[in-house]
Amino acid sequence: MINILTYIWGRKNPYNRVGIIFLNVPAPYLPWVMLALSHFSGSSLTENIMGIFVGHTYYYFTEVFPTMPITHGIRPLDTPGFL
Repeated sequence: MINILTYIWGRKNPYNRVGIIFLNVPAPYLPWVMLALSHFSGSSLTENIMGIFVGHTYYYFTEVFPTMPITHGIRPLDTPGFL
């Protein structure tokens, strides 16, 4: 879950810099740095990779997809109007 949030936050704040352990990295690279640190610590990468994938999918369908001319502003992840 944390990787989903850091991916979305990093994409929405591309000019922020984050200090993690001894590194000062741009915010969009934070999930990838966390993935590398998890790999170096010997933990499973599956959760991190899935978090990045889900975060990217959410970001794409909420920020990128609606701005494409062919979609006419459709937002597939918005709550339906009848609810």
